Amino acid sequence: MTLPPEWFEAADEIIQKIADERKKEVGHFLQSNMLAYGRKWNRVLAEMFGNSVGSSMDFPNLHRRLKNAGPRNTTESGPEHTAGRRGRHPSGSHIHPNEQTFELGAERFYVHFVEDLGLRDFQINTPFQRVSQRCEEGLSPGPP
Repeated sequence: MTLPPEWFEAADEIIQKIADERKKEVGHFLQSNMLAYGRKWNRVLAEMFGNSVGSSMDFPNLHRRLKNAGPRNTTESGPEHTAGRRGRHPSGSHIHPNEQTFELGAERFYVHFVEDLGLRDFQINTPFQRVSQRCEEGLSPGPP
């Protein structure tokens, strides 16, 4: 979502025209953290992406931020939070735990994505060497 919705609308028209001329079908997929989401995106998301958005999120959010906003603002009241609660977007997500995720605990993690955001399809990525090492040693991945 680094380009405005109007850019996507124009690109979709060009792509669709070329596809129609060649009797081809074109499908689009979008992955976004939804930080730039606003109502102006609804038409593009519906028409071009079938209201399906893959997303990448952290909980708690320590790094992703809107211009002039800190990450805490984004975690609790960001556009992806609001959109997800309405059950519209995103439809699937790659979730990236961080050290604070483990401090909050599994229940809060689950409640945030499933109950607060309404996600039913997500993948959890575990990128930490520390977590991998602890699991290999037969230990808990983090604080209880």
